[in-house]
Amino acid sequence: MAKYVSGYRAQTRSRSIRYTVSFSLTVLLLAVLQVSVLGKLRPLGVVPDLMLCATVAIAFFCGPHAGAITGIGAGFLIEAMGSVGISFLPVAYLLVGYVLGSYAKAPGRRSFLAYLPYVGIGALLRGVITLLYAAIHSALGDPLRLLLRVLLPEMGLTLLCGLLLYLPLGLLCAILERKK
Repeated sequence: MAKYVSGYRAQTRSRSIRYTVSFSLTVLLLAVLQVSVLGKLRPLGVVPDLMLCATVAIAFFCGPHAGAITGIGAGFLIEAMGSVGISFLPVAYLLVGYVLGSYAKAPGRRSFLAYLPYVGIGALLRGVITLLYAAIHSALGDPLRLLLRVLLPEMGLTLLCGLLLYLPLGLLCAILERKK
């Protein structure tokens, strides 16, 4: 019995380390891409939120705990790389990862069509976060201009990036789940 328990603990520890290293490298790569490449290119004048897309995808494929841990790590990482002074992204991403991961845990919800509402909720959350940052920094200005030039393009690009990350992050999670 003791061998079984220690073998299970070793398997669980090995799995945790594998998940942590894989998700950390993925989030770090996406953070560098978001801050350096997309920060300079700024398609449509905004930067899509790849960290939120990664959190939603990992929560969708791997469940609430992996989503929550990825979310808090991604939030702290993106705040450290491009800090704006007020940091509530880790908490927002943590909640998104856990809540969406809990809903995606139900059987039969692993298809691309089932993923669409999750990434849509992520894009809406990105808009709310941008609106909060604009309100905090007193940059609201003209509401129509904010909506057309900032909120809608940012939400649209975040939605598009979330859809593009479906396959690569789905494959990563499938590979990790297969090695149980």
